[in-house]
Formats: sequence, structure tokens, C-alpha cells
Amino acid sequence: MINRLVRGVGKHGFLGSTRLAMRLMSNKTASMREIILVKKAAKHGAKGFVVKEILGSPMVLNLNDVGISRELLVKGIHEKESTIQIQKELKPGMTIVEVGANIGYYSIIEAKVIGKSGKIYAFEPSSENIQLLQANVSLNSIAGITTIIPKAVGAVSGNQKFYVMSKRNMSSFYHRKEDDIIRIVDTVDVPTVTLDEYFFGGKGFDYLRMDVEGYETEIIKGMRKLLSSGLGPQGMFIEVHSQLLNEAGGSCREFVQELSKYGYGISIARYRGKSDVVTNSVEELLNHKLCEVGYWEVFFCKRC
Repeated sequence: MINRLVRGVGKHGFLGSTRLAMRLMSNKTASMREIILVKKAAKHGAKGFVVKEILGSPMVLNLNDVGISRELLVKGIHEKESTIQIQKELKPGMTIVEVGANIGYYSIIEAKVIGKSGKIYAFEPSSENIQLLQANVSLNSIAGITTIIPKAVGAVSGNQKFYVMSKRNMSSFYHRKEDDIIRIVDTVDVPTVTLDEYFFGGKGFDYLRMDVEGYETEIIKGMRKLLSSGLGPQGMFIEVHSQLLNEAGGSCREFVQELSKYGYGISIARYRGKSDVVTNSVEELLNHKLCEVGYWEVFFCKRC
């Protein structure tokens, strides 16, 4: 059935395929499991969607999203190398913070590893993404260990203008126009909170994953108390958007050096997630000719 949907998307166009998807979902060829999942997703408010098994777990995907939902629908995996890597990094019982949880792809993967004794704090400011995040958390029965916080994370608490992109995993605080397909579709005010405010004074957390489209420096500014006190995470998976950092007046170099001050090294960094452009230390990344180009998927570790 999913293959039929993919063919239909290609024929009729991705943005206009919601009705087609719903017809397919009601077709007699749909499995009972898929029908049940669709009904559950609808119950949790997800509209204009399809459900697909992703790495063994059901996920509700947004048919109007030309980003991660389309990628998962067609390929069945997102950021393959980093998906494999983060599963190696995590351990049962860990407390994980997701900054930019999006629709829950990594949250579901993390939950499988950390188990019922673990905990996930999922921060996500986009109301559309939150809708699917809630549905995916529910579908995968991980609501008991997942706290969804409908806020952005930044350097200060308050409210800030947020740009929703047609490619939903590229939404950010930065006004950007990529092309006619990847473009701003909405501008909204969202609440922001710092990780220091949310976690300082408690037990901290074990691992941080964030993909915030060039806003990385602001998140680190808002967690300096945690980092200085030793309550900061032992590991971090951060998508470092070198080009966007440069456009905002910063750099990949400055960002990595800032984390180095708090004792973080790099176990592995992949340029644009590629398996053939890899560095294995802070020095290697900072000296790489592509350091300030595009983006890097970087795994930081405390004193490694």
C-alpha cells in the first residue's frame, strides 16, 4: 500500500496527495495494522497524513512537508550514518534532551535504546510539528517516558519570531529563502526557554541532540550554568550549520571552540552526513577545508 502511495505522490504531486492518501488508507488492500494506526493518528489530531513503518516503528508523516516526511516516505530513513551512530552512543536509563524534536524521528529511536527507565524531554516550537510529534509518541507507546515541551530553546526566555518553512525540518528563527520549493510558509511568535532555566538545580541530563538550523550558539549560551557546573551532558549530537552560523556573524570554529572550553571533544563529525568526508577530533574539523561550508553532523563527547 505504501508503494502505491509513493507512486501516487509521484504522479499527482506531493502537495496535492492528501485525498489520495486517505483513499488508499481506506482501501481493502490496507493491512489491519495500518488501518488501526491511521485511526489512532486521527484520534490524536493528525490530518493530511500517511502512516509508514520507519525502522520497525510506525510514524505519522505529513504529506504537505517536502522535508523529513517526504524523505522518510521514500527512503525509510533520515540521516542514515547519524542514525546508526546515535544508537551506539546511548545507553539504557539515560535522560535525553531533544532540542528541535520535530515530528519525533530521533525520539522514537532514542526511546528504543534507553527503555522504560529512561527519559526524553522533547522541545519543539512548531505547532504543526507538535501535532505529529504527539501522535508519533502515542503510536509508539513512549508517552510515559517522553515529556513534550511546546517551546523553542534559546539564550533567553521570552517570545520570538519563528519562520515555518515548507521543508518543515528547516524551520528556524532565521529569515531565509532557499528556492521556490523550500520557502517560508508562515511566521509565528513562539515562547522560548533556556536549558539552564529548565534544568539547572536538578540532576541535569545525560545526552543532548539538537538540530536548530543555525541557532546552535544561542542554545549553548542558555546552558552555560549547566556546562560550568558539571551537570551538562556527557555526549551531544549537534547539527552544526556552518554556513548559517557565518551568515549570523558567527562560525563553526567559534562554536566548536566554545564547547572545547567546557571539556568537549569530537568523536566523529560527518560533512552533510556523508560517510566519506569525516573528521575524528576538534583539530581535524577546525582544520578541514569545508569547516565553514554547508553543515556538519557532529558527535561531541566529554573529554574524549
